[in-house]
Amino acid sequence: GTQLRKNLIHSSSNSLVRQYSKPTETQNLIKSTVVDQELKYKNEIRAYERGKRRLALMMEKDPETFNDQDIEEALAYLLPSSLFAKDARPMMKHPLELLPKVKAIQVDKDNRPISAGYYTGFPAFYDLIHEIGEREELLMSLILGKAIKDVLQEDITDRQYNYVIARLGRLQQFPNSQHISEFIDKYRRAVEHRLTKVKIRPLNYAGIASSTGKRKAATANIQIQEGSGKIQINDRNLIEHFPLLLHREQALYPLLILNVTDEYDITCTVRGGGPSGQAGAIRLGIARALLSFNEGYKEKLDQYGLLIRDPRIVERKKPGQKKARRKFAW
Repeated sequence: GTQLRKNLIHSSSNSLVRQYSKPTETQNLIKSTVVDQELKYKNEIRAYERGKRRLALMMEKDPETFNDQDIEEALAYLLPSSLFAKDARPMMKHPLELLPKVKAIQVDKDNRPISAGYYTGFPAFYDLIHEIGEREELLMSLILGKAIKDVLQEDITDRQYNYVIARLGRLQQFPNSQHISEFIDKYRRAVEHRLTKVKIRPLNYAGIASSTGKRKAATANIQIQEGSGKIQINDRNLIEHFPLLLHREQALYPLLILNVTDEYDITCTVRGGGPSGQAGAIRLGIARALLSFNEGYKEKLDQYGLLIRDPRIVERKKPGQKKARRKFAW
């Protein structure tokens, strides 16, 4: 009886070892995914080399020295296209440049995925969300969508990108960022602010700066000189021309943000458009004319978008409709 029990225990333990050592469906799926991916890349590279060789022979060139520039010239000669978008034209590039980058699956010694988000379909994305959650008490600067995709090596959706930005924005509200400097630097990307190119006119012999501003159908000719803050618009004062406070603030916005309302006298001649368009035209003309006195104003004015013309105009009326969007009630 004792020997029989030992044999039963030994046989059951061997069956358990065989049961747990047998690969699961998930492990087989991981292996097959990696193998299929490698096989796909190899087949695409083999097809690319074969097509490259045939293209070189058609152009009567050496296939060994046939480079990417030769391929572009050959395609432009054999398949001429007048399409405006370059991406829509015939192209032939190496598969590693065209195929999406897929991050290698990390598995343990038993071939099980290490990442807890593997089964979600976006493991790198959810791993990043988990890391952000662990560092919730610290800050993080916002990053560009392309930088996120380069790090994660996944094509995340716009909704997922907005979710990441929202989580990173919460981190930005907390102190002690030096504790996660490595984590921050991995996703940070410097963005250069380019100043708007504006032609600065010199002062005339009388020390007067002149400029022109446009908005909608309004055009304003501005003349500024150093003074005590007097403003005349079409031979009238500011309040008579703009009864509403909103329009007065819009017209004098460059002076308000620079805090120089009492340092310059302004004479303006404006024609065309309504009060909103005229206020915008005067604002643009004043902002550009102030640069003639001090080029240091340019950075702050450019940050508020006061050196470029507002391109918004009234949408045209459509035939068969009452207005641009409004329909007839029938």
